[in-house]
Amino acid sequence: MAERNSQHTKRNHYVPQFYMRQFALDDDRTKVKCLSRHDPYVSVGVKSIARIGYEEDLYTFSVAGSKASIEDDLNQTIETRERHAGTTR
Repeated sequence: MAERNSQHTKRNHYVPQFYMRQFALDDDRTKVKCLSRHDPYVSVGVKSIARIGYEEDLYTFSVAGSKASIEDDLNQTIETRERHAGTTR
């Protein structure tokens, strides 16, 4: 596993941002409408896509007292290789 560096993002989205963008507002493509339940009421609000559907350090764990991340290895072995292959746009 890759050791976590200080540049590593701590927000790991369990709902991909590209998926949430399909529901973005017409006048601001970085935001979506969200429902919040406050029993017995439901309110409608607007939230930034970057600020929802994530958890801090979701893929981070500790190995011998040092933080490591599954995501770093996946990015190196899968996403970086695919980006350089030129198969996606």
